[in-house]
Amino acid sequence: MIEQMRADFLTLAAWLKASEGWSEAEVEEMRAAVQEAVERGDEALMACWAAWLAERSAQAKALRERVIAFEKNVHAQTEQKKREFA
Repeated sequence: MIEQMRADFLTLAAWLKASEGWSEAEVEEMRAAVQEAVERGDEALMACWAAWLAERSAQAKALRERVIAFEKNVHAQTEQKKREFA
């Protein structure tokens, strides 16, 4: 569970900083809260964090994929317009 939480945290942290304007301090605060639950061995709290991180990480991945698809579509349309006017 810990390894998956770490992977989800890294994905989510990158998204929060890049797309939602989180500061490094805010991400660090989240990391510290998760780490505290792990260090205390609080299984219930760790399960809550794991579920939350997994859900938010999945949302971030889905949004990133939509953005990439949108960018590819815009690029393809731009290239098509260039060919039409060439």
